[in-house]
Amino acid sequence: MTPQQRWQQLSAREQRGLSVLAVLLTCLFIWFVGIAPAWQAMTRAQTEQQHIADQLNDMQSLKAQVAALRQQTPLSLDDSWRVLQSLSSSEKNRFLITRQADKALVQVKNAPPQALSAWLVNARTQAQSTPDEAHLTQDEGQWSGSLIMRLPH
Repeated sequence: MTPQQRWQQLSAREQRGLSVLAVLLTCLFIWFVGIAPAWQAMTRAQTEQQHIADQLNDMQSLKAQVAALRQQTPLSLDDSWRVLQSLSSSEKNRFLITRQADKALVQVKNAPPQALSAWLVNARTQAQSTPDEAHLTQDEGQWSGSLIMRLPH
């Protein structure tokens, strides 16, 4: 018996059911093979586009910071040291600083993350000093340890 003959032997209800099933299977096939991969690619592309836009904003911000740093008048070693001392003295004994030639040893004691971050930014921008080494630990949200800051020449 051929498939066409078998089809003719089915009742109208069975033919309708099989036709609906064939349409549903065709729709599922089209969805899983044609539409879903494209939909996922579009969603990933939008997410990646946002990520790239965020990275571009970060890079432009860094570029502006570099330009601002390049426009600064270079500080002498002693001037940089004085600025670091003033930054440290304003922080209620969180940052104790000693000088060793062209470096400053900074002892950090129970500094909140915001205070440590602000101190480092100010050390970079105002004292033109950069960290050479950092040995910090975090305990209950407070940072302690030591920093070795390079003073400008």
